Amino acid sequence: MKKSSLLYVLLVFYFFGCEEGAPNNQSSWDIIQKEIFAPNCANCHMSGSAITKQSGLDLSTSNAYENLVGVKPKNLSANDDDLLIVSSEGGMKGLSNSFLWEKINAYDREHFLADHPEYGQLMPPGKNFLTDGQLQFVRSWIEAGAPEEGIIADDNILLDSNRYELPNFKPLIVPDNGFQLHLGPFEVQPNYEKEFFVYTDLKINQDTYVNRIEIEMRTGSHHFLLYSFDDNTPDNVMPNYGQIRDLRDSNGKINLTTLRTMQYHKFFSGTQWPSLDYKLPPGVAFLLPKGQS
Repeated sequence: MKKSSLLYVLLVFYFFGCEEGAPNNQSSWDIIQKEIFAPNCANCHMSGSAITKQSGLDLSTSNAYENLVGVKPKNLSANDDDLLIVSSEGGMKGLSNSFLWEKINAYDREHFLADHPEYGQLMPPGKNFLTDGQLQFVRSWIEAGAPEEGIIADDNILLDSNRYELPNFKPLIVPDNGFQLHLGPFEVQPNYEKEFFVYTDLKINQDTYVNRIEIEMRTGSHHFLLYSFDDNTPDNVMPNYGQIRDLRDSNGKINLTTLRTMQYHKFFSGTQWPSLDYKLPPGVAFLLPKGQS
């Protein structure tokens, strides 16, 4: 009887050992889709979303691979630079020809902002950059030619949870000859994008010419735009100074009162880049008329 019991125990350990040692048969692309894109990208790049319509990139479907590899980006500047969303050429050339890598490689942020400001913002937005392990895994996959099948990299790479950290926000110095505007503080509810307008009294008592515009935005900001109002704006449409006018309510529905005021906006300047220092050529300036707000 003792001999039989011993044999039974050994068999149990044998079968458990086989279960734990079962190989992971997921392709590298499957891992990227399920463990990197799905939790970090597909919540915005999903079927029917405004971001998907704008970018042309849907990462939430079974067609995600076909939407990425060998496809020209909708971004005009990236298209003009002959990039593909993901190149299948492989090696460093394939990596440098992949728009996706430009967009997710946070460690190359200074190059991205200085040399390719028209490419938009780094992704994912805010401080939600991919981890070092995720970046290395995607890079290895692109350098291998971005195949749909096969195991390219060890998925243990994904255990590296370190990630790029943005430098601390530094407010701009108030100019000696000029004026400064700033927004905040304001609340943004979880899983929500806040887009709003604030009407500001510039207290300009004479015609003023502007030949340089600097903008600095905190992490997580998407754009900073400056508008004035058309001279024919009805009095009952003009907002109060300092009033926050949200474009959408807390349920995501368009605020029609705010939408009505937008038809009288006149664009002055703005950016989607975290930092902007725009200088006009000598002898050229924007006019801000007396009393402009």
